[in-house]
Amino acid sequence: QRRSEQYLRGLLVQQTDRRNAENVAETIAGATPRALQRLLTEAPWFMTPLLDVLQRYLAPRLTAPTGVFVLDETAFPKQGTHSVGVAHQYCGALGKVANCQLGVFMAYVSPRGHALVDARLYLPKGWLDDPERCQQAGVPASVTFANKAELALTMLRHARSLGHLQGNWVTADEWYGRMPELRDALDADGWHYVLQVPRYLQVFTQPAQVAVPASSGRRRRPTRLRLVLGSALPQSVSLILAAQGDASWTALTVAEGRKTPQLAVRGAAHLRKP
Repeated sequence: QRRSEQYLRGLLVQQTDRRNAENVAETIAGATPRALQRLLTEAPWFMTPLLDVLQRYLAPRLTAPTGVFVLDETAFPKQGTHSVGVAHQYCGALGKVANCQLGVFMAYVSPRGHALVDARLYLPKGWLDDPERCQQAGVPASVTFANKAELALTMLRHARSLGHLQGNWVTADEWYGRMPELRDALDADGWHYVLQVPRYLQVFTQPAQVAVPASSGRRRRPTRLRLVLGSALPQSVSLILAAQGDASWTALTVAEGRKTPQLAVRGAAHLRKP
């Protein structure tokens, strides 16, 4: 606890761009580079209880009924191969695919202010397919693969179970908005949300009729839903917006129906045009 307090104080007062253990230790009495390095690389401590305390601490300072949970990811460029989760993947900080770690973060925003309140490290499948590498890096054997949408849902559900931060709204960029499993899960959990979607996303503006096709007897029996002949067809978001004219805000009727693409707007009457 003492070392973690020293490290945080050092981050707050250190003015250099590169904040390593050496220059952080120089600013805090009683701290040494080796002690701070051990805190970050060897000392066992658990993040989740600290995040729970953080949310409890922020509640009387930030929480409001109109609070919004914001989901986003951030990548951290890395040179080596030993950091947990490091892999060649898209790095927003560099604007290209590069060697990096990737984390999914959640912020809480209200009229009273905003703060980061949770985070989850994304562990690529390539790591989990290599148990020896995971063991050497200290990844628990109980860890299983979770995509970014699942990590985001874990954070939302955990915050709701704690109950410290009020709010029933969620927002995120188009990487999350284009994932139907995330939108369906938010619906099922009772969240209101506004998610950005890419212009090429196919959506229905009228209810779509779907059914499992009858078996022809020659091939394996179909199990997936298909559009019924004559049903409304999906259109790209760009075509829908182009047909709406120049209005800054346009109400859109969104098709309801399981297993059909839906425009990523729930709990709001309007979609803002990009």
